[in-house]
Amino acid sequence: MEKVAIYVNNDGTPSHAARQLPSGDWVSKLGPNVDIEHTSPEAVGGDAGHGYGRIALYMMRTFQPGA
Repeated sequence: MEKVAIYVNNDGTPSHAARQLPSGDWVSKLGPNVDIEHTSPEAVGGDAGHGYGRIALYMMRTFQPGA
């Protein structure tokens, strides 16, 4: 399965998304040319100023290579 974690800030506004790689690690885009890998979706979460907020939702679909 391909998974995405959706983060929200303190007022519930979506603030970030992270995607799970086939390896099991997660990847986040931090800017136009910066991607980081992390071992869990919680690694980039946290309160405003210290992360991207809390995880509000996980979405998943069947993995489709090349999609």
